[in-house]
Amino acid sequence: MTTPEGQNTLFLKQACKKLGITAFKLGFEGTVGAPDWLLMRDGRHILIELKAKKGRLSPQQQRMIRTLEDEGAFEVFVCHDTDSIKTAICWGLFGGVNVTRDL
Repeated sequence: MTTPEGQNTLFLKQACKKLGITAFKLGFEGTVGAPDWLLMRDGRHILIELKAKKGRLSPQQQRMIRTLEDEGAFEVFVCHDTDSIKTAICWGLFGGVNVTRDL
């Protein structure tokens, strides 16, 4: 995993393991644009789409994120680097508490 997105994936997996977060790689069968990851901890859940630094959402991903947020009440974070992954974890799963200082 030497691509930027691969490095983000590796960081996400390691962070989830250290912080006791359950993480599942997603794929919505027959549907294009699903976010990459579902993260869950203590009754909270978020979806994460990982991108490289300059990666952009496809139109299908944009539509899917809107649908998930509007219809499903999911919070979807688009993360381009380790800092944005940390932010998603802190705000989405820990109510804004910075639990990622030591990662």
